[in-house]
Amino acid sequence: MCLIAKDIFAADQSGEHVSNIFNLYQGIFNSYESLKQCDKGEETLLEAIEFSKANGDKNLGFLLRQLGRLYFEHKKYAESIESHTQ
Repeated sequence: MCLIAKDIFAADQSGEHVSNIFNLYQGIFNSYESLKQCDKGEETLLEAIEFSKANGDKNLGFLLRQLGRLYFEHKKYAESIESHTQ
């Protein structure tokens, strides 16, 4: 459901739905995390980070920290440090 809503909001080029799309990315990530599908969760965070960078979203720092924590939990220490220092 979140994936469909994300696509609908993203199709609207007005830029009015940035916070809605951010919330959807968070929901998608949380779902993958609950299902222990870490690879898909990582992909979702990377997608959300690119979206935030492209739209000047204020949540970019939060997403980078969240990705850094995910990397750290999976012993990807170099990636974690890189994510935390961007």
